[in-house]
Amino acid sequence: MADTMVNFKDNALATEFLTEEDIRKTCPFAFMTNPSNPGVSDKYVQATTMDVVHDMAKLGWYPVVAKQCRNKKGSKGIRSFHMLAFQNPTVKVLNNSNNKVEAYPRIILTNSHDGFNSFKFMVGLFRLVCSNGLIV
Repeated sequence: MADTMVNFKDNALATEFLTEEDIRKTCPFAFMTNPSNPGVSDKYVQATTMDVVHDMAKLGWYPVVAKQCRNKKGSKGIRSFHMLAFQNPTVKVLNNSNNKVEAYPRIILTNSHDGFNSFKFMVGLFRLVCSNGLIV
Protein backbone atom coordinates (compact mmCIF):
# COMPACT_ATOMS: atom_id res chain seq x y z
CA MET A 1 0.00 0.00 0.00
CA ALA A 2 2.88 2.40 0.71
CA ASP A 3 3.99 2.28 -2.94
CA THR A 4 0.44 3.15 -4.03
CA MET A 5 0.47 6.17 -1.72
CA VAL A 6 3.80 7.42 -3.04
CA ASN A 7 2.53 7.28 -6.63
CA PHE A 8 -0.85 8.84 -5.83
CA LYS A 9 -0.92 12.24 -7.54
CA ASP A 10 -2.15 14.24 -4.52
CA ASN A 11 0.40 12.59 -2.28
CA ALA A 12 3.40 12.90 -4.58
CA LEU A 13 5.83 15.74 -4.94
CA ALA A 14 4.54 18.17 -7.52
CA THR A 15 6.78 18.20 -10.57
CA GLU A 16 5.80 21.75 -11.48
CA PHE A 17 4.59 24.67 -9.44
CA LEU A 18 1.97 27.14 -10.62
CA THR A 19 3.05 30.46 -12.03
CA GLU A 20 1.07 33.64 -11.43
CA GLU A 21 -0.33 33.28 -14.96
CA ASP A 22 -1.48 29.71 -14.18
CA ILE A 23 -3.23 30.97 -11.04
CA ARG A 24 -4.82 33.85 -12.95
CA LYS A 25 -6.32 31.40 -15.49
CA THR A 26 -7.89 29.03 -12.96
CA CYS A 27 -8.43 31.31 -9.97
CA PRO A 28 -8.82 34.99 -10.88
CA PHE A 29 -10.38 35.70 -7.45
CA ALA A 30 -6.88 35.31 -5.98
CA PHE A 31 -5.93 38.60 -7.64
CA MET A 32 -8.77 40.68 -6.17
CA THR A 33 -7.58 43.78 -4.35
CA ASN A 34 -10.98 45.16 -3.38
CA PRO A 35 -13.77 43.45 -1.43
CA SER A 36 -16.36 41.65 -3.53
CA ASN A 37 -19.04 42.69 -1.05
CA PRO A 38 -19.80 46.43 -1.30
CA GLY A 39 -21.45 46.32 2.14
CA VAL A 40 -18.27 45.74 4.16
CA SER A 41 -17.42 48.34 6.79
CA ASP A 42 -14.66 50.91 6.46
CA LYS A 43 -12.72 48.92 9.07
CA TYR A 44 -12.50 45.87 6.78
CA VAL A 45 -8.88 45.04 5.93
CA GLN A 46 -8.39 42.71 3.00
CA ALA A 47 -5.68 40.06 3.15
CA THR A 48 -4.86 39.69 -0.52
CA THR A 49 -4.20 36.14 -1.63
CA MET A 50 -1.30 37.04 -3.90
CA ASP A 51 0.51 38.76 -1.02
CA VAL A 52 0.19 35.48 0.89
CA VAL A 53 1.43 33.53 -2.17
CA HIS A 54 4.54 35.74 -2.34
CA ASP A 55 5.17 35.38 1.40
CA MET A 56 4.78 31.59 1.19
CA ALA A 57 7.32 31.47 -1.67
CA LYS A 58 9.83 33.27 0.55
CA LEU A 59 9.40 30.38 3.01
CA GLY A 60 9.87 27.72 0.31
CA TRP A 61 6.17 26.81 -0.19
CA TYR A 62 4.90 27.05 -3.77
CA PRO A 63 1.38 26.76 -5.22
CA VAL A 64 0.48 23.45 -6.85
CA VAL A 65 -3.34 23.75 -7.03
CA ALA A 66 -5.62 26.78 -7.43
CA LYS A 67 -9.42 26.63 -7.52
CA GLN A 68 -12.35 28.93 -6.97
CA CYS A 69 -16.07 28.51 -6.37
CA ARG A 70 -18.51 29.25 -9.14
CA ASN A 71 -21.34 31.67 -8.47
CA LYS A 72 -24.77 30.10 -8.27
CA LYS A 73 -27.28 31.16 -10.88
CA GLY A 74 -29.41 33.98 -9.56
CA SER A 75 -27.04 34.80 -6.69
CA LYS A 76 -26.57 38.41 -5.73
CA GLY A 77 -23.03 39.74 -5.74
CA ILE A 78 -19.83 37.85 -6.31
CA ARG A 79 -18.92 34.86 -4.19
CA SER A 80 -15.15 35.11 -4.23
CA PHE A 81 -14.25 32.01 -2.20
CA HIS A 82 -11.07 30.34 -3.47
CA MET A 83 -8.41 27.83 -2.45
CA LEU A 84 -4.71 27.36 -3.14
CA ALA A 85 -2.57 24.39 -2.11
CA PHE A 86 1.15 24.83 -1.42
CA GLN A 87 3.93 22.30 -1.34
CA ASN A 88 7.56 22.54 -0.21
CA PRO A 89 9.86 20.19 -2.15
CA THR A 90 12.15 19.76 0.86
CA VAL A 91 9.47 18.83 3.44
CA LYS A 92 8.49 15.16 3.37
CA VAL A 93 7.26 12.37 5.62
CA LEU A 94 9.56 9.35 5.69
CA ASN A 95 8.75 5.76 6.64
CA ASN A 96 10.83 4.93 9.73
CA SER A 97 11.48 1.32 8.69
CA ASN A 98 12.75 1.85 5.14
CA ASN A 99 13.38 5.61 4.94
CA LYS A 100 11.15 5.92 1.82
CA VAL A 101 9.03 8.99 1.26
CA GLU A 102 5.42 8.32 2.26
CA ALA A 103 3.92 11.76 1.76
CA TYR A 104 4.56 15.38 0.98
CA PRO A 105 2.54 17.68 3.26
CA ARG A 106 0.49 20.49 1.76
CA ILE A 107 -0.67 23.76 3.21
CA ILE A 108 -4.14 24.74 2.02
CA LEU A 109 -5.08 28.42 1.92
CA THR A 110 -8.74 29.38 1.67
CA ASN A 111 -9.76 32.98 1.25
CA SER A 112 -12.77 35.06 0.33
CA HIS A 113 -12.81 38.78 -0.22
CA ASP A 114 -16.43 39.20 0.84
CA GLY A 115 -16.05 40.25 4.47
CA PHE A 116 -17.75 37.06 5.75
CA ASN A 117 -14.76 34.71 5.78
CA SER A 118 -11.19 35.29 6.84
CA PHE A 119 -8.31 33.55 5.12
CA LYS A 120 -7.34 30.26 6.71
CA PHE A 121 -4.44 27.87 6.56
CA MET A 122 -4.88 24.11 6.91
CA VAL A 123 -2.17 21.51 6.68
CA GLY A 124 -2.65 17.95 5.56
CA LEU A 125 -1.27 14.72 4.24
CA PHE A 126 -3.43 13.32 1.47
CA ARG A 127 -3.63 9.53 1.49
CA LEU A 128 -5.48 7.06 -0.72
CA VAL A 129 -7.35 4.84 1.76
CA CYS A 130 -9.64 2.78 -0.47
CA SER A 131 -9.56 1.23 -3.93
CA ASN A 132 -12.60 3.33 -4.90
CA GLY A 133 -10.50 6.53 -4.70
CA LEU A 134 -11.43 7.75 -1.19
CA ILE A 135 -8.88 10.28 0.00
CA VAL A 136 -8.34 11.45 3.58
